[in-house]
Amino acid sequence: IKEIKDYHLDKNFTELDINKYLNNPYIKNIKINDLSYKNYKFKALQYNKYEGFLYDFVKVDNKYHEIIPLGYFKDTFNYLALYKDDSIWMLITPHEINTMEKSISKAKGNVLTFGLGLGYYQYMVSLKDDVKSITIIENDQNVIDLFTKNILPLFENKDKIKIIKDDAINFINNLKTSYDYYFVDLWHDVDDGLITYLKIIKVLNDKADYWIENSMIIMLRRCILTYLFEQIYQIENNYIDEESFYDHIINKIHEALKDYEINNMDDLTYLLTDKFINELKYKLL
Repeated sequence: IKEIKDYHLDKNFTELDINKYLNNPYIKNIKINDLSYKNYKFKALQYNKYEGFLYDFVKVDNKYHEIIPLGYFKDTFNYLALYKDDSIWMLITPHEINTMEKSISKAKGNVLTFGLGLGYYQYMVSLKDDVKSITIIENDQNVIDLFTKNILPLFENKDKIKIIKDDAINFINNLKTSYDYYFVDLWHDVDDGLITYLKIIKVLNDKADYWIENSMIIMLRRCILTYLFEQIYQIENNYIDEESFYDHIINKIHEALKDYEINNMDDLTYLLTDKFINELKYKLL
């Protein structure tokens, strides 16, 4: 416990400037009261003073330690949440703001986005002069109705927005129009998003940017480590049966690595590199 505290809490527990987030254009201008619509509802939540939370991408050092950036405010911070069936589906917190910052800066011309949620990404991109249009692919009509009625009217540049109700994979497979920038955010976190991410990259490849993609790579590295642990200690020999999606991933890793020879530490550590994982991920579904 002391090692975890010294490595993560003492080194990575950071006081954040609350004004950076209070002055964010979306937080300043998109004000929504608590309301419900079918299986969705908006709700105002808050971080209390000195309450810790994840505020940015998880980092990985050169020894593959996962470094969790935890932050806090000295004052109460209110934020908007979208619930689906009584579970949090989308938030507008420092984590979402920071992890979308780079993808917002890269957007230009005609932008194609997958996933709507609370429309944070689309709002921020619509403010850019070099963005002409934003096409949003969303499969849930209830989300579209909520957004269209309660959030879109608050957009300064709502004329840039076009929403198409469709399944992401179906839309991509029938796509005939070229866009200048592609952004995919169809998941709440890694656990509910990894399978969708692996499906989408097979058709879009590196044409798109993917929200929290680094966390997807981290999770795949964990699966590789689990497989190596099972092999070293001879815990598992049956790589056919599956009880979960992660079983499927590990079984596919076994299939990809069963003829791979490990003769030294370099051979072993290569399996943990981003380069190897970014090649492997296309073979896992």
